[in-house]
Amino acid sequence: MLRYSERRLAPKAAQTNTTSWLKQNALYPQAKARGFTANRIRTENVEGREDLRIRTKRFALRIIRLFQSLPSTTEAQIIGKQVLRSATSVGAQYREAFRAKSDADFINKLQSCSQELEETVYWLELLIEAEIIPEHKLADLMQEADEIMAIFITIICKVKQRQ
Repeated sequence: MLRYSERRLAPKAAQTNTTSWLKQNALYPQAKARGFTANRIRTENVEGREDLRIRTKRFALRIIRLFQSLPSTTEAQIIGKQVLRSATSVGAQYREAFRAKSDADFINKLQSCSQELEETVYWLELLIEAEIIPEHKLADLMQEADEIMAIFITIICKVKQRQ
């Protein structure tokens, strides 16, 4: 059975019979051969797309590596700690959204995720503008943040439309 938050975004077929829907997914045979359960397959890959939980975790790990590579100047460390806090909070709050009690609670938690992500972008911009890190080194992180933000906004809009 799908979690409440997964039911909101899953196709109707998935809501009625998760296993049959997963078996129709092209990745099911490969995942089954590797010993994944239906629940694990659903969280690892949905319809061939990377799960946002994994993507936000990878984003946080990239920010952690960025923080580790920052110079040891006071300014770099202060801004680095801020970007570290806000970026790692995005994934944690997204996972928390999966335990939402209602659509309104789910939307609220996703809006918190987008606020944290916007804060992360702000601190990354400060790292660039303060000339602590060259812009070309943060271009991929900024693009990833923009893509994750677009996904959050899309999910929020789709859930609001159903209300």
